[in-house]
Amino acid sequence: MPFAAQIPLYSRGVGTYDGAAMDTHPDERLPYLELARQEARVVRELPASELRRLTELAPGVGTLSVDMVFSKDDTGRPWVQGTLTSILRPTCQRCLAAGDWPVRLTFRLCIVRDGTVASELAEQADVLVAESESVSIADVIEDELLLAVPERLCSEEPCPNAPALSFPAGEAPVDEARDNPFDVLSQLKR
Repeated sequence: MPFAAQIPLYSRGVGTYDGAAMDTHPDERLPYLELARQEARVVRELPASELRRLTELAPGVGTLSVDMVFSKDDTGRPWVQGTLTSILRPTCQRCLAAGDWPVRLTFRLCIVRDGTVASELAEQADVLVAESESVSIADVIEDELLLAVPERLCSEEPCPNAPALSFPAGEAPVDEARDNPFDVLSQLKR
């Protein structure tokens, strides 16, 4: 029997939503309220190239592995927490060289539909404002990934790829006698 068939569609705490890890699109909609009620786990593999904002910052990215667990808190608010692993290839903002950067990050987000509630919770936790009763995987992970990308990848100091910060001195400016445009005014004053 295949592995995916051994796992129920929704299971409490330890199972996986919709079977085993599988390739998916970042715009796959997840019914977060139902998943939180079921305390379901979602495991996905998706091509990072489909996360538009991420690929602008780190082109040539491979596959993202996402493992998320949905739950509810004491007030009934849905939460998602999980881990994300990948190898990104961002451009160092100091030397402009691209380099591989392994990512393993954890995240925990409260999912709300109301911007006012989001503002109240923002000081205590990371918040995702959902536009409907479902969220896409991209909604959940893309901002977290963008915040995790370092500005500077180089570990050597000074970076051997960094552009020169000093410029050669040019020829000394020639001090030429220039016509003063205000000389005409001095003649009118007389």
